Amino acid sequence: MTTPSARPQRVPARTPQDHARRSAIADAAAGASGLPDAPLPHPGTLTPEQQRGAACVWCAAPLRPGVTDIDLGPRRWRPRDGAPVAWFPRTCPDCYYLQGGQ
Repeated sequence: MTTPSARPQRVPARTPQDHARRSAIADAAAGASGLPDAPLPHPGTLTPEQQRGAACVWCAAPLRPGVTDIDLGPRRWRPRDGAPVAWFPRTCPDCYYLQGGQ
């Protein structure tokens, strides 16, 4: 005995409101640190630990993400001779306040 095959459910099309909501959420997450538009160090000058968020972008102190850090939001960077890469700047609380964070 065979069973009728189940039809896959259709995913509703995304509306402009969905895109606006997602954009607002992303903007809020990017600005969630409360840090004014202080310039970050250029990613090419940072260590791999600083680029991936395991060390403070300013003082290079080791961080425990989610415990002793402040996330500055993911960024994109295109090295002169390569494809775009993501980097994840984080800072220690001391540098955060020195840079004008609230």
